[in-house]
Amino acid sequence: MAYQKVKTPRFYIDYLSYWKMLGLIDDITMLHNGEFEIDNILDLNPTEVSKFSGVSEENGYTIQITLNKDLSYNDLFPTHTDNGFVGLLGHNISTPDSGDYAVKVAFRNITDDDDTAIGAFSVKEISNPSILNSEVHEYNEHTQINKKGCSLYKAKPNDYTDETLTFNTILLKIKKMVANETTGDIEPAETHEGNFNINSFCMGHYYDMTNNPDLNVKVTTEFDGFDVTNTLGGSTITNIRYMGAPYWSDYDGNDLEPWAVGESSGYSKRNGRKSWQLKFSYVDQKDLISSNYMSNTYAENTSSYDSGDILTSVDGETEDTGFFHTIDSDESFSSRVLNRIGNGQRFIFQPNKDENNPSDFYIAMLDQDSVVLDQVANGVYNISLTIKEVW
Repeated sequence: MAYQKVKTPRFYIDYLSYWKMLGLIDDITMLHNGEFEIDNILDLNPTEVSKFSGVSEENGYTIQITLNKDLSYNDLFPTHTDNGFVGLLGHNISTPDSGDYAVKVAFRNITDDDDTAIGAFSVKEISNPSILNSEVHEYNEHTQINKKGCSLYKAKPNDYTDETLTFNTILLKIKKMVANETTGDIEPAETHEGNFNINSFCMGHYYDMTNNPDLNVKVTTEFDGFDVTNTLGGSTITNIRYMGAPYWSDYDGNDLEPWAVGESSGYSKRNGRKSWQLKFSYVDQKDLISSNYMSNTYAENTSSYDSGDILTSVDGETEDTGFFHTIDSDESFSSRVLNRIGNGQRFIFQPNKDENNPSDFYIAMLDQDSVVLDQVANGVYNISLTIKEVW
């Protein structure tokens, strides 16, 4: 189904910009001796250039994001789901001049006397993980970036069962891949150098709506970036403030049209601002409403909940112990989407999850200050959403 038809919408929820909004990001730096300007790399705003240059550390460049709080690995990255993603928006990695590059996201818990690897957000055990301009690399759970522009890929956290694991550091590793002169195996170059930009680094989870929207979808293209004035002499003067989403520039200041993969002409792009009015009818309450809106699993009374939402075993013994999910791990729309975007936060919107050409992605926000769940039958609701493209 092409021509940008709306079918099953997908929401990409970015944790990094959300954590920055909450004040959880303590520091963003790079672990090499070169120059870098990456203060805006977590804003989900690829119009701002984030760049770095110089000689890499051993085995590549590393962007290190330090949190001021330990976060629970298993709460934020539930191992029972495969719906994680990583995005690099507006980058010049893997151009014909720079060679082949691969990336990997890792988590650590760094204390004064410890530097323990907690896990990775990788393509391991995911069939067909590429979403846009990426593919599985043969080296150690890395993802290959094929061309400059934008890259999105599915990711899954390592399957750890230790519920006490926490992390306070995220690492984005960027490595140039070369063939070993002796064995021919593809592996990271010891060091390399260049001038690079990654305007936006995002990661988190995606959520596919459980119901397709009703047929009366409204898709609007707004041309609201100009003012018209009529002079006393009857002439018409048009002042154009903007025509659409601005270009995403690269390290050298070249214009890259939003979401482009590969080279851009620098003068042609889609103009206007897209918005969508969507209504979803007869959605089950479990798909809309979280079983637990708290950050822990304590429950006073669980008699009216489904058994799958309740912890019923401790050390192998059957026992009612509370909720199975927290507000972070519940699979409902309220938990996975609405709780993260309801206050003007940005997200990546894909109107049809099965169409992944560059023009099928948008940076958007929820364009309404309330969401109404309209009950139409016992435990069944209608919900309407208005989504607007932003930059």
